[in-house]
Amino acid sequence: MFHIKTLRKRKSVGVTEKYRTGPKPKKRLPYYCLIFIFLFSILALYFYNSYIIVKGSGLVTGEIVTVRSPIKGNIITITKEGTPFEKGKILVKIKPYIIHDDSKWLEKKRKIIKSNYQEVESTIKQLTKEKNQLEKELEKIESLYKRRIISLSDKIPVVSLVKNLEIQIASLKQKKKSLKIELLDTEEKLRASREKSSPYKYISSQSGFVLEKYVTLDSMVFPGDDILRISTGKPKFILAYFSLKDINSIKLGNPVTIELPNGRKIKGNISKIFPEAGYKPSFILRTFERREMALKVLIKPLDTKDLILRSPVKIYLKKKIKFF
Repeated sequence: MFHIKTLRKRKSVGVTEKYRTGPKPKKRLPYYCLIFIFLFSILALYFYNSYIIVKGSGLVTGEIVTVRSPIKGNIITITKEGTPFEKGKILVKIKPYIIHDDSKWLEKKRKIIKSNYQEVESTIKQLTKEKNQLEKELEKIESLYKRRIISLSDKIPVVSLVKNLEIQIASLKQKKKSLKIELLDTEEKLRASREKSSPYKYISSQSGFVLEKYVTLDSMVFPGDDILRISTGKPKFILAYFSLKDINSIKLGNPVTIELPNGRKIKGNISKIFPEAGYKPSFILRTFERREMALKVLIKPLDTKDLILRSPVKIYLKKKIKFF
């Protein structure tokens, strides 16, 4: 403690002297500075090595694929979150949005053209049959004419009939060719129209499970809209969720500790931070847990030996405390 300054009088013959008692503060100032520096160094060293643990949760996944809509339309079938699927499974169906459906009109036109084509084809067969019969009769007439049994006047009408039939058959064949071209063109347009109006189907190329669903039944989607996020293949990543209040603590490459359901802990690193926040999938929520918006990250484990697809895990990330 500082000594109180006091004034005392020394009495002597004819002299009165004033002087200070107690130690002088200026001599202790260096000691106070050294003590302050020592305490400050201890506190700084303590806080420099202090951490807080940021907790998250997630699940084991394979390769993550985002399914997007290639067309404008309405969802008529969609797989639920958490549902496992095999290769070849239809996960999504979209009914295209069509203002004018030409398929009915094209189908009617195709039937008319086909009917005309068949009629022309039948007529050609009938005329060809008649022509063949007349040609046989003409051969007999030629034979009789050469033997002078009949005159030229008996031969000419038959020859004229054969030539008329040939002209009719040639004309009908040309018409048949045109109808064939028109029929093929109409059938191609009809096929394209039906494909355009038929539902779009997304079929899985390998087994996996559905991670997230972004749309519901009957909702309208546009080209490029996200529909599903799925996991396929063998265990490879951890899809983790952190509270949005910890967004400033999550950086690419941050080391994390992953606690598996069997209690084993493995190391990993944050390999991707998704640009959009999202809800944690309902199928991994615990009974007391609320479904809130969360920051989504992808973690690459350094050891995948004990990973099991769809199993829930806990994530721990160390965050250094910065006071200065």
